Amino acid sequence: PGFWLEAMKNSRRVRDLITERDEPALQHLVDVIATTLPEIPPEAPPTAMGDGDAKAGPGTWAFQLEFVFRPNEFFANTRLVKTYWLGGPP
Repeated sequence: PGFWLEAMKNSRRVRDLITERDEPALQHLVDVIATTLPEIPPEAPPTAMGDGDAKAGPGTWAFQLEFVFRPNEFFANTRLVKTYWLGGPP
């Protein structure tokens, strides 16, 4: 228990983002799964990315981070997923 919390606290990029308020919830984190999503091919039309007017176009690629938690009092879901979109049309 607490492996991912300790790993994050030992990461120079992440440790300053974790607050005391975050720590009890992060004690329940059991896995972090990173998935690279397929790049949008050059011939594809722009598509909505799910956040307002932003569009994903040719050359856009994305990855997802899935945070897997033990059942706990902080989250109703045991899996939280965040998608990051990078690149895209100029």
